[in-house]
Formats: sequence, C-alpha cells, structure tokens
Amino acid sequence: MLWQAIGVVEQIVRERDGVQYLRVRTDTGTRNALNYIPLMGRLRLGEHVLLNTTATTLQLGTGGYDFVMAVLPNQSNLSISSDRPEGWNREHLLVRLRYTPLQFAATAAENLYPDALDGTLTGAPVVAILLHSHLAPVVGAIRYTRPNARIAYIMTDSAALALSFSETVSQLKALGWLSGTITIGQAFGGDLEAVNLYSALLLARYGLHADVIVVGQGPGNLGTGTRWGFSGIDQGLALNAIGTLGGQPIAALRISFSDPRERHHGVSHHSLTVLSQVTLVPCHVPVPVLSDEQMERVLSDLQHAGVADRHTVHLLKAEEAFEWLCQQAIPLTTMGRDAQIERAYFLAGCAAGLLAATLVSGR
Repeated sequence: MLWQAIGVVEQIVRERDGVQYLRVRTDTGTRNALNYIPLMGRLRLGEHVLLNTTATTLQLGTGGYDFVMAVLPNQSNLSISSDRPEGWNREHLLVRLRYTPLQFAATAAENLYPDALDGTLTGAPVVAILLHSHLAPVVGAIRYTRPNARIAYIMTDSAALALSFSETVSQLKALGWLSGTITIGQAFGGDLEAVNLYSALLLARYGLHADVIVVGQGPGNLGTGTRWGFSGIDQGLALNAIGTLGGQPIAALRISFSDPRERHHGVSHHSLTVLSQVTLVPCHVPVPVLSDEQMERVLSDLQHAGVADRHTVHLLKAEEAFEWLCQQAIPLTTMGRDAQIERAYFLAGCAAGLLAATLVSGR
C-alpha cells in the first residue's frame, strides 16, 4: 500500500544536516514535506515533486511529514551523469538502499580505517538503547559526569534509515556532545558509513576515538504488541556484538509508569524480552533509584524475568544528572510525553549514561 501526491514546492522552511523542510502545494492543500538532499538534490521554489504520503495517510508518527520521492521531469535541478569520480574504486564503496530505485553509493568506512578492524573494544563501555528517545539522556548524563568524553553514536537500520531525520542527533552534534556518528546496514547519513554493527563498533573506537559508544535504532520504533515483533529487539543483537568484541555492554532499560499499556508499565516487556531471551552475553543493567513503590515494581519485574540472575544490576542515583539535563537546550519527549510525565524513563536513560561514564575510568 503506497499513497502518493504531486505538488509544487512553495516554501523552503529551513535546511539542516542534509534535509530540507518544505511546504508543498497539492490539489488537496498545502502539505509539510521532507527532502533528503543526498537522495534528491537540493530543491528550489517552484519545482514539481512526487510525494510519498503513506505515513501521514496512516497517521503514523513521522511528525506530520510527507517525503519527496521524485523530482518530476523537466523540473529537476539534478544533473544526470554516468561519469565515475576520479580515483573511483568499487571495492571502497558500499551501496545504501540496495536494489531499490533510490540506491546510491557511499564510501565504506572500513576502507578508511582498515587497521581498526584488527582490534577489540578493549573494555570500552557501550550503551545499547532500545528507543531513540534514550539517546539524549544517555549522552547528557555522560557529559554531565565527564564533560570531555568523546561519545560516538551508531544508528542501526531497524527504524528510520536517514540519520538526518533525527532532530536529537542534530542538536547533540550542535552542542558538541557527540564526537561523531556512524550508520550501518541500510541506514545512511552518518559521518562514517559502515557495513555492519561489528565493524562500526571498532570504527567508533579507533576511527572516531570514542571513549563511550551509544548504539540504537533511529526514530520510529515499530511495535506489534507481540512478544517478539518490535524493532527495538536489535538492542539485544547490539549487546551480543559488544560482548563479542570485548566491550562492556550496558543495557538502557525502558521503564514507564505513565504508559497506559500494561505491557510497558514498570519495566517494558521489550526490555525484559531482550535481557532474558535475546542476549547471550552478561551485561550491565543500570536501574535508577526511584520511589519505594516504583523501585519495588522495577526490581520485581527484573527478578521475575530472571534478569538479575543473568546480568549485573546496578542501582544509581540519577536525579542530579536528570535535573541538569532538563535545564539544557535538548527537548526530552518519548511517545509524545515529556520528561516530567515520563520521569522514570528518562532517569533510566541517565542511569545508563552515568554507569558508562563510571566504567570509562575502570571503576
């Protein structure tokens, strides 16, 4: 099922990090749209475009945006060329969005830092997040504790494929909190483009010289309400890779006492499934200190799922880091709820960052 619309670019609202925010006039009214410049080129006023309106038609959580999927003939500012760039070497390239009409080539970071792939993570702490909204509290808490730490973010391809779709990444880079980004699989737009998670972890450590690495999907977690059918399950795959490569795997917990769905109340069934069924290596599981009632529920959930038997559970006081983060210029929301409503969730993210900052120094 694919919904489309044809329109004319009538306003370029803003541009950042390889994406244009547009207002496009169509027969059914003016629509908000995003144009990924690496795919379509930089658009100008008056250009005719074909929009993918599937997400807005289905009222999915894209922020109300359609996406430019083509610039119509005779209106395009794209140059057509079959010339290969100077120094072109097929072995040094990788193709993103493979075998789709939008496939394009990027430089494989593995060829830029070949020596990095011969090493291990040498005990570096790596936080695996389940939802993209945990990126800001994890990174913020690390910066709160270790302001000079170099932090790299690896975005998997389980949710949004375009890194530039993430406002959070853009803001964290603007603040200087992220030293670099890597995209893997079919995701694209990172400072480095890697083939897979294993090579990306080593590239983050030795190519970007990261003290701490954060791994997780981009915006747009997909869930089906079933035990196994959620995109954030790749948190478990990441934890396994981290352990295999000799890093210290840290699992950020999805905790909520505001989500109306019982399966996400307390410790989400997503986190419990990952830590009890998917992970094959022992992990660090940071838990924020909460009120007595909430604390009892969280520890009970972890104990009942056998998490405490398989992994090391750490209790951390994250209130100070959380309050500091709330004063910074980073919007904190998850599932449409702000940090005060989802306080336990963001405290859990901060706890993961605090533990990572502690493990940097080997304590």
